[in-house]
Amino acid sequence: MEVKITEKKENILLGRIEIKAHIKFSGATPSNVLVTEALAKEFKSTPELVLIKHIYNQFSLQEALVTAEIYKTAESKKKVQVNKKKKKAKVEGEQAAAPAKKGK
Repeated sequence: MEVKITEKKENILLGRIEIKAHIKFSGATPSNVLVTEALAKEFKSTPELVLIKHIYNQFSLQEALVTAEIYKTAESKKKVQVNKKKKKAKVEGEQAAAPAKKGK
């Protein structure tokens, strides 16, 4: 997966960096976990501090536009973001399944 940052805005008040990125991939559209790991690697951060807002994909193209937020600290993320039970369970399930797939 190839990641190209198209827009980067630092929000000092909320303690985060708001980005828009263009990704190129092969096969199916990458999951939020894969995109999170790629952005964390790009910004030298941990995946826990990266929040994917949207992945916009066009039909039959191997490209997508991603909007995300990368927080500076876990405390700033906790203050700003409120996860609903359903979304929190989905994220935890994806993170638990991702390491299991890598081991195979």
